[in-house]
Amino acid sequence: MFRSILIPTAVLLSLTTLFAQQEMPAELALKLNDKAEKLFPNNAKAQDKWLNEQNENYMLLPMLTAPAGNEEIFNKHIKPLAEKKFELDFTSKAKFIQDMTEGLMAIDAYKNVFGENTALFNKMKSDVLKSNPEDFKKAAKQFEEQSQMMIEIDSLPRNSLVDDTLFYGLKAAANKKFPNDFAKQKTYLENILNVFIQYEVLAVNTESNAEASAKEESETPQQVQANHQEILMNAQVFIRGENGDGIGIISEIKGKPVVIFPKSFYDANGMLIVNSVDEPVSYSDVLVAKNAPYAIAVVKSMPNGMKPIPMASTEELKKSIEKTAFLFLVQDNSINLRSNSVVSLKNNSLNLSRKLLSGTKQGTGLFLFDEKGNAQILGICITEEKDLAFPDFSNKTQTKHFSRGMQNKTEKVYVSRVDDNSGWQKIDQAKFAEEVALLKKISDNNNSFLSFFLVNNLKDLANLEVFNNITNKYSKIFKEEIQNEPSLEKNIKNMISETINIMGRDIRKVNISEISPVLKSEFEFQLKFRNAMIDSLKSVLKKNQFKRFDFEDIRKTR
Repeated sequence: MFRSILIPTAVLLSLTTLFAQQEMPAELALKLNDKAEKLFPNNAKAQDKWLNEQNENYMLLPMLTAPAGNEEIFNKHIKPLAEKKFELDFTSKAKFIQDMTEGLMAIDAYKNVFGENTALFNKMKSDVLKSNPEDFKKAAKQFEEQSQMMIEIDSLPRNSLVDDTLFYGLKAAANKKFPNDFAKQKTYLENILNVFIQYEVLAVNTESNAEASAKEESETPQQVQANHQEILMNAQVFIRGENGDGIGIISEIKGKPVVIFPKSFYDANGMLIVNSVDEPVSYSDVLVAKNAPYAIAVVKSMPNGMKPIPMASTEELKKSIEKTAFLFLVQDNSINLRSNSVVSLKNNSLNLSRKLLSGTKQGTGLFLFDEKGNAQILGICITEEKDLAFPDFSNKTQTKHFSRGMQNKTEKVYVSRVDDNSGWQKIDQAKFAEEVALLKKISDNNNSFLSFFLVNNLKDLANLEVFNNITNKYSKIFKEEIQNEPSLEKNIKNMISETINIMGRDIRKVNISEISPVLKSEFEFQLKFRNAMIDSLKSVLKKNQFKRFDFEDIRKTR
């Protein structure tokens, strides 16, 4: 909802300039001059440009540090390899180290996919790095491909003959045959699972004549499909509001009609709920599930012909796994039937035999029809942003990588179970509007505070409201006072301490337990974001790494 990073223009323009860390030794400078003359004979302008780039990157190198958890490979492999490959070429050396570091961070971003299986993650990471010792970006691409295959394996279509125990056994056999090669494992498993599917088809086709003749003599498959479409169309609604458009479903709780929809759709200024021909559905209270990603609007009135579809209970969900059932996916602004089936139940979601189609809208329902043609809602599609791992924000390279990730956010789509009715919270519209405003303020301030770690000049923060006092105060101090090394460190330390204090002001009174379930996860992310920045600054103070914030315009005052 609020995760876009808006970096001020002055910040973006200054990202290419780097902190000075130390003067280049005279002997080294002479060697670079000699090399420049050999590279660009009789071209003083090209020589100067090359030497300036070398000097900037020489000063950058001490700032390049290992991503958390990668210190050993950074210090024992990346840095020595850079020294060996790029003698007297600090520009290539810095770029090489940055590229290798970004490769490591790209791999580590997949750590959450592996959950508690850190041994497998570490083994796969080690293998791809060993295969690409001089190109960790290539290693990251291979790791991504393998991880995607691993995810796709869990989504392979399988029928009721293959329960979880058998499937996990087959996966273990595939891994033993093709250790950590998920592409080959996927092909191997697909071939085996197809045998089970073909066997079941054969068994169905050889049912007794009596059973076969008893089935749907009066209705063709096209008629059955048309009946199903009509049932779903009479329950599907469309939701429009400031938080986007999506799909809801008319259902019922304790005999009362409700619209179930993803809670992220809720809009404090009001949602419009309509059927397929734009006739409105009137509603009163909106209640949010405390432990699930959906909400319900209590229906006051709805167009003629609309009929609720009940939500499956936990027991009914379990039964849907045991038999070969066909589930139908509602998509777009019409009902498109697409067969699917539940493979297993997760804590809050359903594992399906087929992947969701790209572009499936939030709120799209997953339905099961019984032999009499009655429908049940098994789940609804939910889209969530994937959280990024927070870097050491005092490391500019890591912070720039994080900022790019925030601007190019990725999403995950899954089907949420709808059987969790353990607790509902009625939305207080006025309180919700206040929470939305507070969340926006915290998010906007986070974007501003992130700039502190990206800019190269203190003046670049002057246009950001949260830094008005700091930039005015310390620009004056650094300009008017004589800055020797001790006084410089003291003033930078004071500036960082004041920044920490300002960062904590607007989040101190936030009680996450009182926040609406609609906004809770986004509040949690923004608070973690802020605290991660504060922790990075506290670490700078603890380790006396003040020169990381030796801004260029500060340096010029010395």
